[in-house]
Amino acid sequence: MNIALLGKLIWKYIMNPETPWVKFLKHKYLKSNSILIPLTFKCPSYIWKSINKAVEFLKSGFEPKLGTGGSSVFYDNWLGDGPLCTKVPFVHISDTQLNLVDLWANNKWNLPILHTNITKDIEQKILRVKIPLTPVGQDIFRWSKTTSGDYTTSSTYNWLQGDLDTYPHPIWKQIWHLQITEKLRWFCWFILNNALPTNNKRKASHMTSSELWPRYSAITEDVFHALRNYPNSKELWNKLDLHGNNIWKIDNILTWFTNILRHKDSVKIITTMWWAWRWRNNYIF
Repeated sequence: MNIALLGKLIWKYIMNPETPWVKFLKHKYLKSNSILIPLTFKCPSYIWKSINKAVEFLKSGFEPKLGTGGSSVFYDNWLGDGPLCTKVPFVHISDTQLNLVDLWANNKWNLPILHTNITKDIEQKILRVKIPLTPVGQDIFRWSKTTSGDYTTSSTYNWLQGDLDTYPHPIWKQIWHLQITEKLRWFCWFILNNALPTNNKRKASHMTSSELWPRYSAITEDVFHALRNYPNSKELWNKLDLHGNNIWKIDNILTWFTNILRHKDSVKIITTMWWAWRWRNNYIF
């Protein structure tokens, strides 16, 4: 399920190109490249490595959804795997100004008008793209596993099951069936992948110089300290009458979380951990 959740991040990247975090990732990693093409870098962030891994599994699920056909045939990434100009020896001068709409005739692709030689594979890929009956809006991408074309984690999870039989740990299925928001599922994913940016994790990723909790400089801040062992967190658990269970004595993340999911108040525990994490962030930042 973690790949399906990461796909939501990829979808937001595609659909919201003007948001600050998208601009940051584009500037730092992608430049003019497509997010649907896995790229490797020296010392990438944990988030970028996770996105790159997810793209390997999900890229075939995205497909073009054409609008007015205003994209450049050869210089825009309208197919999702890079501009066509990178896949041909050269672009004929007569084709440099062509937009997609120029290749449409009677709701069909009119590829014979191209002066640039394209391979049979590229030709077939283009012919598989549907031309809209009513051209409107931008040329974007859709998620092929839903009728609406919108990305959903449930459709992705179901689709991936055929290909990832050995990938998901059974715990992901348990989390999937919890009556919690997607925000909390993301939170669970970060905890289980040891990706929650505690000071211990941030130091390991060279994002800070100290792994210690800033208020008590002798204590390493890991997941257990931030969500469970910190005095304010303990006080919170006591007030909710959730501190007596043996889940508070386990120091292995997978075992700990498995026991949380078996608890009758698992949703309350996960929600409380989220609020404890939010309080921690408000205190530090």
